[in-house]
Amino acid sequence: MKLLLVLVGILFILICIWLFIVFIGWCLLPFTLKKQLENISEAIENLKEDKQNDTTRS
Repeated sequence: MKLLLVLVGILFILICIWLFIVFIGWCLLPFTLKKQLENISEAIENLKEDKQNDTTRS
């Protein structure tokens, strides 16, 4: 019986930690997504510029 209580306690603690991590992830997600979108759009612009430079050179 005591072992069962210990296992349930450990499980409860793990679930709490997991929920805390998920909560922090959801809070930070908009910032990280915004940053990634900015990086992607910047990379696309750089690619477009490279293509224009290639066509003007040849």
